[in-house]
Amino acid sequence: MAFTLNKMNREVDDLQQMVFRRIEIWGNNIDFPQMNDYGISKETLTDYLFDKQAILDTIGSERFQYTLLGFFVVIPIFIVACFPDSKLPWGINTAWIAGAGGVVLFGIYRLIMKMIISIRLKKMYDSKHESYINKVLSYRL
Repeated sequence: MAFTLNKMNREVDDLQQMVFRRIEIWGNNIDFPQMNDYGISKETLTDYLFDKQAILDTIGSERFQYTLLGFFVVIPIFIVACFPDSKLPWGINTAWIAGAGGVVLFGIYRLIMKMIISIRLKKMYDSKHESYINKVLSYRL
């Protein structure tokens, strides 16, 4: 019996890696955007990208989001299950309504997290860094 490991074929979703990979590949070209022209250094760009990625990562991975959704759906159902069916307002269908309520709570959580991320990104916004990042990411597309 042959045993093989699953191959990890992941795309890079880290902004810092994408930017620095483009700089590494295309940085020697004459028409490539240079950091000095935008008044930034490699250290400040690294710090800026690290901080921005930390903010973007606060929502968690896709796997974490599905796990959280599961908790939001299951916990209300468990709470409803603690009461006898005769005491529930919609009888047996109360579990379905509790699950739907959990999905609504998860949606509210996602909206709040997106709002927090948006506010934090607006606070740290720097036009010099952002214009350089946009130029680098749009180079040769």
